[in-house]
Amino acid sequence: MLPTISKVAVVGAGSAGLVTARRLRDRGIEATIFECNSVAGGAWIYDEQKPTKPSFPSAPPSDCYPRLPEGKTLPFTECYDDGAVWLRHAPPGPCYEALMINIETALMRFEGHKYPPGTVRLDPFVGHRSILEYLQRFSKDFELDGITRYDTRVENLRKIREGGKSVWKLLSRQLSRDELGRTIGTWSEETFDGVVVASGHYHMEYIPDIPGLAQWAKKWPESVSHAKEFRRPEDVDDKTVVVVGSGFSSLDIAREISPFVKRIYRSMRDDEGCSLEVKIFRTAVRSLNPENLSRVAEIERFGPVDHASRAQEAQIFLGDGTVLEGVDKIIFCTGYLYVLPFIKSPKDLITSDKDSDGAGETSMGERTLITDGMQVHNLHKEIFYIYDPTLAFIGIPKGVVTLPFFDVQAMAVAAVFAGTTNLPTVSEMKLEYEERNAKGGRIPHWLGVTLERKYVEDIMGWIGEGNGSRAGYDEVWYQTRFTGLERFLRNRLSNRDFHPNLEAQDIEARVQEMRRGAERLIKAAAAGA
Repeated sequence: MLPTISKVAVVGAGSAGLVTARRLRDRGIEATIFECNSVAGGAWIYDEQKPTKPSFPSAPPSDCYPRLPEGKTLPFTECYDDGAVWLRHAPPGPCYEALMINIETALMRFEGHKYPPGTVRLDPFVGHRSILEYLQRFSKDFELDGITRYDTRVENLRKIREGGKSVWKLLSRQLSRDELGRTIGTWSEETFDGVVVASGHYHMEYIPDIPGLAQWAKKWPESVSHAKEFRRPEDVDDKTVVVVGSGFSSLDIAREISPFVKRIYRSMRDDEGCSLEVKIFRTAVRSLNPENLSRVAEIERFGPVDHASRAQEAQIFLGDGTVLEGVDKIIFCTGYLYVLPFIKSPKDLITSDKDSDGAGETSMGERTLITDGMQVHNLHKEIFYIYDPTLAFIGIPKGVVTLPFFDVQAMAVAAVFAGTTNLPTVSEMKLEYEERNAKGGRIPHWLGVTLERKYVEDIMGWIGEGNGSRAGYDEVWYQTRFTGLERFLRNRLSNRDFHPNLEAQDIEARVQEMRRGAERLIKAAAAGA
């Protein structure tokens, strides 16, 4: 049983944070949202500015910890001469100019909140502006703007004893401009009974440590970038480009730049070891490859740079022995690391060395949340921090339909924080977590269609909300989700900008080819089971 929770901090005013605040307020819990941007919307905010360039390869997650004030009495203010302070305070996200969702619009919604009339029928795969407008209207309709601290970044979070009880002390910094146009930072601290981290996982770019990459990037920094920096295809006009990655972003960016570039190499790993669902998806989207794209093997190493004056003169060696030359630009579409820049150490998360329910002593290493950034450790049901469930996370899993999925998780947090649903003991949560990890066989936090359904039904049953229909997960929703891939293909293949010569019968032939490929994969999987 958790202590009484009446006041909660929600980190982030994107889709996860907004719906969490709504569900908490539905339960009578006071919520305060902290958002580093000036508006709600999270990853769906389009910003012409690009984020600062990442390290090639990635820096460790620990490098993202912020500078904290020392020897200051809070609250206090400071003035900044550095013009880039706003860029670091709220770095631009991954949204690019032509971004569209790859899940049908009808599925991307919160319970009780509709799109404007005609949207779903006229625009089955909406662009980022429609999603942003939807979220900002949600924030307004549910009166969440009034409880949101905009331009305010959470800088540090730690558990302390105060007034005879354990509380979370949250340090934040809010930026503003004074009458002279100068940037002012106001640092302040306050306490909360619970904290929900709903800030997403698009903050720190993941770039693999490929031999020779660091030297290449140092000599020709403008030749390498991450998908987070991509804004519009004209940026790579008349270039030969290598797009690295096997996910949807690599395909989407390759399609976007295809009318503007000379040639595209899409470097990706083979399908060996992937789940059946991922194999079916990759089989399907191959029909979307532009004519000037060549799929190539993974990059094994970047060639020596000492004797080349330009990147185009150097070589890139692939895993199958192929050598690429004449490359102008390399775009890494390799995803992101999980980071929690406001939590420096597991020591900040506890007020004693013992588990609260007497489960025994545990080392700091066992209590950690982030190590190499590939996953968030020690979460019960992908939500609650096992060693102190008053700290919760929304939006960690991938391969889900984000908006309704976040709503399900938010309902769980609200039910547990309100005391209407009880958590197992720390020992029981640890055991369940360890048993799940021992199974292996899947990417951390990756669900996909089948596991998403199982997860939703498990959570909703646990909190007494039935099978998920309250959050919109009814049979029609699932049928749409399972059959949506064909409609997605037809939608993308009908775009004359990328497929000017495809007629209706050609599009249908490609869809049928995809269906046959999927059926072969399913049969092969069944035979090998």
